[in-house]
Amino acid sequence: MLSLGNSIVTSNARQHEFSLNTNGTNQYLDFGNTLNLGTSDFTISFWVKFSDATDQRFFSKFQSNDDQLIIRTASSDKIFVKFVKDSNAVVSKTAPTAITSLQNTWIHILLSCDRDGAVNLYVNNSNTGVGFSETSANSSQNLDNTGSLQLSEHANSFSALKITDFAMWNVALDSDAVAAVYNSGKPFNLLSDKGNYDNSSSLMGYWKIGDGPFDNKLTGLIHDTHNPGYGPELLGTAYDFSSDSGWAFNADTGWSIDTTARRARRTGHSVNSDIRKNITVEAEAVYELRYKRTYVSGHLTTNCFSDWVTDGSNTTIGAFDNVVNNSVVVIDHFRPKYSGTLPVRIFGINDFDGFLEYVSCRKVNGFPGLTSITFDSSNAELVSTSMFVSDHPNL
Repeated sequence: MLSLGNSIVTSNARQHEFSLNTNGTNQYLDFGNTLNLGTSDFTISFWVKFSDATDQRFFSKFQSNDDQLIIRTASSDKIFVKFVKDSNAVVSKTAPTAITSLQNTWIHILLSCDRDGAVNLYVNNSNTGVGFSETSANSSQNLDNTGSLQLSEHANSFSALKITDFAMWNVALDSDAVAAVYNSGKPFNLLSDKGNYDNSSSLMGYWKIGDGPFDNKLTGLIHDTHNPGYGPELLGTAYDFSSDSGWAFNADTGWSIDTTARRARRTGHSVNSDIRKNITVEAEAVYELRYKRTYVSGHLTTNCFSDWVTDGSNTTIGAFDNVVNNSVVVIDHFRPKYSGTLPVRIFGINDFDGFLEYVSCRKVNGFPGLTSITFDSSNAELVSTSMFVSDHPNL
């Protein structure tokens, strides 16, 4: 399989080092329309650090004002929690005490909800003062909505903060387990039970945000540590051009496949043209696309682009141009909004003359998150890599 080339992937040398550092203008972590809570008990946990406690958006899944999940601070610097569907709130409460005094320090926030019992907001293992405890309401209300689950963003408003070690369970953690997870201010690996924490089997997802296996800080892909890695190759055995099975192209646009040399060639054509192969995708899943190319002559650029899912809805993978000569690996992540057949298309731009090898597409396991890292087409490079910093409660 193709190496990662110019990507930056987390190693296992240090388990707790990085956090996501958002700028309050346009940066956040997005999980898509996944991890709906339904009518089940749940727990949400994360570590956060900020310099200003006012109007911070920590956790959100927003469809509308009457259909949303939100953990944030208000203008009073007090934490506000609202989990509501069809105007029926399971919890809508503001903590009695502001967290202003906790600015510039790492704090642990955990919301535990027993749908037939209590809702507890713990801040650094306390559910009084800066936290709260109250009886859950509307126990049968389904909390699913169509919004995207996001960190550091809510309804197009953004926060300047650092956040790490985000986890969700499908049970309400009790006070002993909460104290164990807090661990005197030192996060640990939640995939394994420890002391009074015996809930690892109930994890829905767990994101170490820069420290997880396979986390890619350059392209902004955060793997679900609870189920990391990738699925099988979706382009089949022909991903390395050892076969031309399933590949489509027009020979009069310069493309050909040499199955002996295991590569596709484009030459002698001056108008944008593509080679393509269909894959089947799932709505809201994340896929990784890689390809290797060798430049021979002409225009320097190739790009990857795909547009039509079977219901006719446009889904763009992105135009990740390459202007570096020879053996360049392109890495792109995309999240289709619709299920169906999607053509993976690699374009030669203008009179690009060169080879393609190892066009690979795989589904990312679990519930991965994508940052708001963007691509600067004028410089043909990914930007906003500074979103990840070496700052963590364990440092």
